[in-house]
Amino acid sequence: MCDAIRELFADELEEGVKRGVQLGKEQGLEQGLKQGLQQGLEQGLQQGLEQGLEQGIRALILDNLEERKTKEQITAKLVKRFELSPENAETYFNKYGNPTAQ
Repeated sequence: MCDAIRELFADELEEGVKRGVQLGKEQGLEQGLKQGLQQGLEQGLQQGLEQGLEQGIRALILDNLEERKTKEQITAKLVKRFELSPENAETYFNKYGNPTAQ
């Protein structure tokens, strides 16, 4: 009796499994795309902000060097304007304030 019932519903069962697998793939792909896009946007935004900050710091240093400001004056401005630690301000100054480093 069980074999007869299994045979009777074998095609429907197989079709149900196929539909379930296909639906799972589609939902997984859709969810993966959404998560990938979100992560990509977040990383792109973060990278853009970091690059903009870096360019602003470089411009401040070079502009102040043109105006003959001292290293101490420039690093103090970096601390004030960009909320950097004195150590980070000095690191940026050493990176962009050295004419041979560019």
